[in-house]
Formats: sequence, C-alpha cells, structure tokens
Amino acid sequence: MRKKIQSLIAFVTFLVLAVIGYFLIINKIYDYAILLFIISIICLIVSFLSLKDKYDSRDIYNKRVKDIIDMNSSVLVKIDNMPEFNNRKVVTIDNIDDLLDIQLDLKRPIEYLNKNDSCSFILLSDKNVFIYTIGYNEDLKTSIDIINEKKKVKEEVKEEQIESLDENINNSFLNNDDDIDIL
Repeated sequence: MRKKIQSLIAFVTFLVLAVIGYFLIINKIYDYAILLFIISIICLIVSFLSLKDKYDSRDIYNKRVKDIIDMNSSVLVKIDNMPEFNNRKVVTIDNIDDLLDIQLDLKRPIEYLNKNDSCSFILLSDKNVFIYTIGYNEDLKTSIDIINEKKKVKEEVKEEQIESLDENINNSFLNNDDDIDIL
C-alpha cells in the first residue's frame, strides 16, 4: 500500500510542477521553467519505478496466505487458539504441499491459525502434530517456539504444584505427630 501512495504523490507532484513550468514558459521565465521540468521528470520516473514494485513484503505475505486458504478450503478449518498437543511429537513441515500429502494419508482436516504476522497450518494425528508456518517477519516466533513456551510454563506449574503438595504433606505429618502420645 505504501508503494501506491508514494507513486501517487510522485505523480501528483509531477503534474503540479509541469503546470507551474508551463506558466513560467508562457511568462518567459525560462531558467526556473527548465529547472521545474527537470524536477517534474524526476518525479515522473520515481512514480513509474514505484508502480513497477507495486507489492511490498506484507502484500506478498497476505497474497500467499490467501492463495493457500482459497485453494485448499475444503480441508482447512479456521481456529482462534493454538490447540493442545498433549504429549504428541511436533514435526515441522517445510511446505504446504507436504502437509497436504500427509493430510491425504491421515484423512483429517488441517487447522489454521491466522495471526497478524504469521499463519500456522496444523495437522493433528494420534501421535504427532504436523505444523507448517508462514511468517511475514523474520524475527517472528514460530509455532514451535510457542509450543515450547507453553510446555515450559506447564512444567513450571507442575513443579510448583508438586512442591506445594510436598509441603502440605510434610506439614500434615508434622501436625499428626504432635497429637500422638508416646508411652
């Protein structure tokens, strides 16, 4: 979108400068007229170069995701949150065609999670999770990173729960020992 705006601004600037240059020629002020015509030609060239590169990386990313979703809509299901993987092995897939081949073998739908900067295509089987992710930004967290973060948080919560249970058990035994009279 930015390229289109840049191109439009350059073209409008060209037109304004060309009109001003024309009036300068009519009034016989040739020095400024020539300068304005040179600047307006530069603006015209910038305008055409901006139109040549009409897609920026965001547009390419959006088009790629839209094409994948449109071409494979019969096997895709949109989801709002990342599903739970429950001890399944996570397998990263390099391209959508490989994921579609696996989908044909498993005969299960592919779920997709479309966020601002990434789109993850997820295929759940009984033992594995197959994931293909398209990202707009190179510094983007992949689905695998998100999964690993979730696992880490769950492990930390489990450790805290175990420590809390151990502490409760120890406290309850200590309290019970106080109640027992030794003969």
